[in-house]
Amino acid sequence: MRSYGTPSKSPGSSSPYLVNSIVSRSPVQAPALDQLVVSPWSHKRSAGKEIVTEEQLEEFLAEVDEKIHESAGKLATPPPTISSFAIASPGQITSSGNTSGATRSTPLRPVRTSPASKKFTTPPKKGEGELPSPMSMEESIEAFQRLGIYPQIEQWRDRLRQWFSSVLLNPLLKKIDTSHIQVMQSAAKLGISITINPVGIDQPTPELPQNLAPNDRTTEWQPTVNLNEDGLLHQLRATLVQAIDASTPKMPSVSPQQYTQQNPLTPLMQECVDAITEHQRLHALLKGEWVKGLLPLSSVREDYVVQRIRELAEGTCLKNYDYMGNVDAYDKVSKKWMVENPTDSHLLIYLFFAFLEHPKWMLHIDPTSYSGGQSSKHPLFLGVLPPKERFPEKYIGVLSSPPTTIHPGACVLVVGRQSPPIFALYWDKKLQFCLQGRTALWDSILLLCHKIEGGYGGIVRGMHLGSSALSILTVFNTETD
Repeated sequence: MRSYGTPSKSPGSSSPYLVNSIVSRSPVQAPALDQLVVSPWSHKRSAGKEIVTEEQLEEFLAEVDEKIHESAGKLATPPPTISSFAIASPGQITSSGNTSGATRSTPLRPVRTSPASKKFTTPPKKGEGELPSPMSMEESIEAFQRLGIYPQIEQWRDRLRQWFSSVLLNPLLKKIDTSHIQVMQSAAKLGISITINPVGIDQPTPELPQNLAPNDRTTEWQPTVNLNEDGLLHQLRATLVQAIDASTPKMPSVSPQQYTQQNPLTPLMQECVDAITEHQRLHALLKGEWVKGLLPLSSVREDYVVQRIRELAEGTCLKNYDYMGNVDAYDKVSKKWMVENPTDSHLLIYLFFAFLEHPKWMLHIDPTSYSGGQSSKHPLFLGVLPPKERFPEKYIGVLSSPPTTIHPGACVLVVGRQSPPIFALYWDKKLQFCLQGRTALWDSILLLCHKIEGGYGGIVRGMHLGSSALSILTVFNTETD
């Protein structure tokens, strides 16, 4: 093997990769060092000739690269360090003609990494991959026929898309566009002047002194809600709630009209509290924080969700819906492809169950106040099922992985985390449907509502699906339009 000497090595070292970490005042004996240090690239070298051409440099680097690659499988751990010496990277070596540290004219080859240093892929989350294989189109049609809903379900899909547009998405979009205005107007009635930013729009961060200004990477992910604004709303709401409690008589004999006359500001304070509550819950909903387990990610970008809702709400039948996911949506603000965004299917199923929890998007009202919550008739469990020891006779559940136990009166929808997601429906203690594809989202919602109508009297969470607040049973009307 041909060996080369190079003036780029430090004095007293036979290896170009060994440099003195602490400059010694006394000379170091190179022969003794060569006998102590053993590494794939620190063999004894004869005086050799210096590297004076680019071809010689390339040959030398190829030799070192090959030795590093060969040593990757032999060395389980790095070689022991020697006191007062450190291994320098090739980029730290300067030649006799480049003592100023300037960039080389010839780029260095990238060094191969050890197989042990490669990052392993993230292990699958618990529950992922446990869903059964989706049914074929023929199998799903046969199952629809056994239920007696084919070919009607093909008409129902179009009506369900229209219901999503008119009842769910467009009213939600109106809330998004006016929520901040409602807060400012209700506060103004109390003589409070505040400025609230619209929902889903990135807010400019306060200008920092130059020495404290964050770098580009930290400003990449600014929260949608300014911390000062969020804190202001929490403080204002807490103050108003305290004032309302103080003005409310503790005697049950006093009617609401009487104490309203005593304190005419009470209705105005309550209006402002409701507006703030709705605004805060709207933020949580659009960040994916309303309930955990229905979206593949624990939280999502609020600005993307608002933008996607706006796009899906166009027209009358969700013409922009993409069953493949829309995960490659381009973020024009950061000029990056946002692969962590939820798919359209995940987003719409998440909003559907949020709407069942908050009919007509009355976000300021606590769901337990008008339906009894989990103690109501046919409660809705999101993300987790009731314990084995104590569960309702009949209930509806929505999970992200198959349940270990299915109670006799349970109807469970499982939404897989993959893209496009798999939808699995369980009732009568067994799997009934497993769908994936272009119509899987619509078919799953239709099958769930059809089962609730037939097996649960059309009631979920104590509310009828045909009520004016939900009005979803109109989808199943057999009359022609």
